[in-house]
Amino acid sequence: MSASTASALAYVLLVMGFAALGLLVGALATGSAVAVAFFVGLVACLAGSVMGFRTASRKLSKSEAFDEATSPVSIFSAPLPQEQIDRYLENYRPQRRVTHSSNTRSNRDVVTVTPLQPKYRAVA
Repeated sequence: MSASTASALAYVLLVMGFAALGLLVGALATGSAVAVAFFVGLVACLAGSVMGFRTASRKLSKSEAFDEATSPVSIFSAPLPQEQIDRYLENYRPQRRVTHSSNTRSNRDVVTVTPLQPKYRAVA
């Protein structure tokens, strides 16, 4: 079984576990004797889902898919250059001005944060 198959099976079992949970709540609300069967199904589906995800994780770690920087396994595997990060921070996350003053009545420092205006504005 490949890692993607184990992961897909784990997702299916997780969805089935949520369905079993819903049926269990409904059976408990009506006082049905089938609630025990839904509980057993819920536990089995969730345990199978955990086992499937662990199997997929183990197979991915053995497959050396993370050795390449441009691996299709994760969108976070290829780090961004620092220039792109700096440009993003400058354009979309402007620094805030922080002004400290002291309040003499309560002996506390008051911090006033004034946000800067963004470089780019939406056109109306």
